[in-house]
Amino acid sequence: MKRNILFLLWIFCFSQFANGQYLVPTLDKTTNKYGYKEKDKIEWSLPPIYKSAHHFLGNLAIVDDGEYKFMIDLHGNKVSPNFKNIQSSSGNEPYVCQGLDGNYNMYDAKFQPICKTSYQYMSYFSGFNVLSFQSEGLYGLMDLEGNVLIPPVYKKLSLEDCYYPCGWKRCKKDGIDHKLFSDAFVLAQNKEGKYGIVTLNNEVIVPFTYNDLYKVAWKGAKKAYKETIKPYLLSAKKKELDLRIREVQMRSVAKNKELAMTYPTDLPVVEKTIVKKTKNGFAFFKANKQVGKTYQSIDSYAKCCIINSNGKYGIADPLGTEVVSCKYDNISIWNIGMGDDVLLAEKQGKYSLFHADGTKLSTKDCEMIFLPTNSVGVAIKDGQYWLIDFKGNIVSQHGYDNIDNYSTDYRIYAEMLGYKTELSPDGKEISPIVKQVFDEAYNMSLSNNAQEKYNKYMLCTSLDPNNKEGYRALSLNNIGAMFEDLGDVDKAMEYYEQARNLGDETARKNIKRIKFDRTINALQQVGNALQQVAQTIDTSGSYTTLLQSSGNYDTSFNDNYDVSTGGNSNKLSYEFWKQQYDRWERNAKSCYEALTNTGYKTKKNGQDTGGSAAGSWGTASFSGMKMNLRKAQKEMRETRAKARKDGHNIPQSNYETINVSY
Repeated sequence: MKRNILFLLWIFCFSQFANGQYLVPTLDKTTNKYGYKEKDKIEWSLPPIYKSAHHFLGNLAIVDDGEYKFMIDLHGNKVSPNFKNIQSSSGNEPYVCQGLDGNYNMYDAKFQPICKTSYQYMSYFSGFNVLSFQSEGLYGLMDLEGNVLIPPVYKKLSLEDCYYPCGWKRCKKDGIDHKLFSDAFVLAQNKEGKYGIVTLNNEVIVPFTYNDLYKVAWKGAKKAYKETIKPYLLSAKKKELDLRIREVQMRSVAKNKELAMTYPTDLPVVEKTIVKKTKNGFAFFKANKQVGKTYQSIDSYAKCCIINSNGKYGIADPLGTEVVSCKYDNISIWNIGMGDDVLLAEKQGKYSLFHADGTKLSTKDCEMIFLPTNSVGVAIKDGQYWLIDFKGNIVSQHGYDNIDNYSTDYRIYAEMLGYKTELSPDGKEISPIVKQVFDEAYNMSLSNNAQEKYNKYMLCTSLDPNNKEGYRALSLNNIGAMFEDLGDVDKAMEYYEQARNLGDETARKNIKRIKFDRTINALQQVGNALQQVAQTIDTSGSYTTLLQSSGNYDTSFNDNYDVSTGGNSNKLSYEFWKQQYDRWERNAKSCYEALTNTGYKTKKNGQDTGGSAAGSWGTASFSGMKMNLRKAQKEMRETRAKARKDGHNIPQSNYETINVSY
């Protein structure tokens, strides 16, 4: 019965639902309140003034102002009294509401009470056709017009599907399908605490003689099948009851639909927010009324606006709300052509990324963030290069000495400690550096390269500090094997135990073997030559792990792993500044080629496609790319100036001064 009713309801109320489906409840992050917008639109159709808001159904929606719940129409007009709670099934059945006095009743679409009296509790009962209600602590059932089907004489009521307890083979043999059981029986507990099963018109099917739910649901139903369940399911009175409940529901839905049609069905007209030049600068206006402050300049983009006040830059949303205050030296769209929703902000030589809604994408500022190429970008943080995706998220597992994302084959290459690897766009190493180091150590001769072999294995432990890739445990076990071969079993045991504690099974077996050998035999003397080799290995050096407490990685090593730029002063090398200058030069070249349609390529579905100039970029994207070109050129000039202070003269590139005009 329920399936048929649901299908009819869908056909019946679809046109009503369609009217309100394009107003979507949306959270305003500035006020932390909900309002309504048309799907994929920026402007508010209904202002964000609600603590919570539901989707529109039947041209009405439930909202909460923080104190009360009530209903509004598509134009935001309040159409119901205040309630403590409102329950709606699909928008066309009656509303079940809890009044301010705590009592419940059913209401039609004009919010007139349906039941003559209110009840302690009321709720839809496992579907849309009947409701449970509570009076004086006991429960009963009623239809959607308030007619009592089961009087309030039970402690508990729940809808029970007796099909499986009765046995599907037996039911099938008797011509009874599963559909006949739907909404047919109610499991009930009487005042004495005994359980039984009744029909929707309170006819007892399984007597109230059972002490728990399981027994009455399975044993009771199975036992009563032949005597009461089967005759009832095949009887005319069940068909009459089903038809009566369905007719009541359809009358109720039809009445509510007719009443709801008196509310507005058109969406509210929305006045757009625009930027206008004023006597003192630029400002946002809506309906010829200024919104917010006046700024020196406002650069409008699809998802945000870059604002300038007193020479400092900030971010506003397209409606004129300032989401990032004007305190940055410069702000520009960072991922032009790849979403235009990430912005690069610079303040006192530090860089950070923001989402278009003003959310900062990284908690720690960077020394430099380069413009993205090949759909990924690079940032320098704590002296290391990190890979970031076009959304501004750091994706590399740790920092590198350098990352090159400018290759013509769209590949990304990284370097660290003299080792090279290729990175996937999500930051994973194609040929892990830690594996390269491990393989080198493994293949080294112990007799000729004991110290270097040891150092390589120790480097592996630093590159895999949490044993995520398993190389820390492998390396510790192999160091133990080195010392065992060299005759220092005590030192070997130390490393075996560290590897075992990381879950290495080979190390566990090695420890077990050594303990067994010690128990059976006295420790044999090892040749003086091998002992001397073992003693020459320097194990005093400390190897700082790459994983810091902050979650970032460091590549500082003592002794043989010094990665500092060298020298006894704070001056940086020519190579360092030239690398920075070349990277910004490639950024400028990429922007120039994109703007002039020369050599610029993008990839779509794995195929190369030509770039485009002003005609197909659109005004906002074209101006944004020009801004990025100027940004790269500014950084080139500043990099050469900083290099000169350190005593280095970097030749000027043509891309530092090149210009594009349309």
